[in-house]
Amino acid sequence: MQDGQNLFFPDEAFLGSDWKVDQTSYTLRAMSAMEDLVIIGVHSGDRMGEYTRPGYEAYARSLAEEIVPEAQRLLRVGNSRRSRSVWGSSLGGVVSFYCVWQYPEVFGAGVCMSSTFSHKDDLIERVLSEPARDVGFYLDSGWPGDNYEVTMAMATALISRGWRYGHNLLHFSFPLAEHDEAAWGLRLHLPMQFLNGSVARASRVMAPVLGDQP
Repeated sequence: MQDGQNLFFPDEAFLGSDWKVDQTSYTLRAMSAMEDLVIIGVHSGDRMGEYTRPGYEAYARSLAEEIVPEAQRLLRVGNSRRSRSVWGSSLGGVVSFYCVWQYPEVFGAGVCMSSTFSHKDDLIERVLSEPARDVGFYLDSGWPGDNYEVTMAMATALISRGWRYGHNLLHFSFPLAEHDEAAWGLRLHLPMQFLNGSVARASRVMAPVLGDQP
């Protein structure tokens, strides 16, 4: 997950408001609504440089070639891309999408909340013009602001290229939702259940989407 300083600790988070990732994941696990997962928060420094083109090219390469192998060395995690996803909000959502699109052999899915698509990136154009990737996406935004139009455009682009809503794509719009950590944390349970929920994963066993690439 991008912006690691905003995920768990209010003392470190932007304006003192964190996503409460730990509380949400613990609650869903206690409900048996979600299977176990490991969350790695990557601290952001120069967000404008690292989360937009061309800076996100080096950032994504570091994530795929350095951080993922190190996580596998240090933590009890598997080596299947189907269980590995990249998450972020705002510019963090853009770089998360880029990571998955650029490295589908490493990452199986992306969670992109309130993403600033089309601001120093060409991802919508790439989705429309390049070969489709065998990856899944969760997209959302607030309304009427909060990058609503560009998120809708990205969701429509993916649908036009063969993504199936509710299967390897989920898109939501939240009326009057703000563009801040509190809003993202409030709806964090949705992508958690979409990607790692017990029911969702059981469904994909019967109808696989994210198959391993050769």
